Amino acid sequence: RAETIEGKNFNPFKGDGKEYFHFYTQEDIREIVDYAKDRHIEIIPEISFPGHASAILAAYPGLGGQKEYNVKTEWGEFDNYIYPTSESLLFFKSVFNELKGLFPSKYIQVSGLGARSKYIEDKELKNLGFQKTSDLDDFFINNLKNWSETSGKKMIIGDIASVSVTSRSQVVLMADIQKESGKHKNVIILDNQNFLDFSKYPTKKKDKDQISFGGYLNTKDVYLYHRTFQKHSTILGAEATLRSDYIFSEELAFKHLLPRLPALSEVLWSNQDSLNWYSFKSRFNINLKGKLDKRNYDYSPLF
Repeated sequence: RAETIEGKNFNPFKGDGKEYFHFYTQEDIREIVDYAKDRHIEIIPEISFPGHASAILAAYPGLGGQKEYNVKTEWGEFDNYIYPTSESLLFFKSVFNELKGLFPSKYIQVSGLGARSKYIEDKELKNLGFQKTSDLDDFFINNLKNWSETSGKKMIIGDIASVSVTSRSQVVLMADIQKESGKHKNVIILDNQNFLDFSKYPTKKKDKDQISFGGYLNTKDVYLYHRTFQKHSTILGAEATLRSDYIFSEELAFKHLLPRLPALSEVLWSNQDSLNWYSFKSRFNINLKGKLDKRNYDYSPLF
């Protein structure tokens, strides 16, 4: 992209003036997968479409409805879509086949639409019968689920996709767990209590990491919120999201993760009867802080 937005300077826009150009080779991917495997981490590839795809459209404008696209220089949701055509399906099947050979994980994640509006304004798409943005999502998921089933991969899909395509061979990545958990066999929690890039500070307090997505999320809320969902047998786990748009250093990343990530891990991996917030807080201060200090890990003192 030509440059990247500075902070939250959307209107008027202010960029850093630095051109960004990078891509991963297949050898890079294999090295990352092996590095993670040695540390007992499984990497799951994710691809965004038919929205959140300005980079794809810039490289392959024929997949959209315009002659030319530019990679976005700011974060957000945009009304540029990959068109629901046979050419687009062939393109994504090719991409999926390449990912299949690079990532040994049995999962592949397909993210949501990422459009500004619930309804489609594009006249050509409306003439094709696509009135809502979710119609586009359903088209691609329904047409690509057969690839998933025959290739031995399980698709992780967003809750905005049609519930009609879900089956026991698929995993549904849900946002509203309280509303939807009973409708699907396999559920991964993803909602506002999972976003570890949210600030640890109340909005009235200013700090150098105050620039962040969303609002305020303390460690106690993470711990107590997820404890309530252990009773649901359909839940496979939860996603701990750390979007790095406003995280400019490794030090700041650790301060966002710690101690919220250990809190989430304990709730998800422990028997519900053994969970106690005050016990966790005490054990973190007595046992874990010393280990983090020895390894020179930064962490937030706030709970």
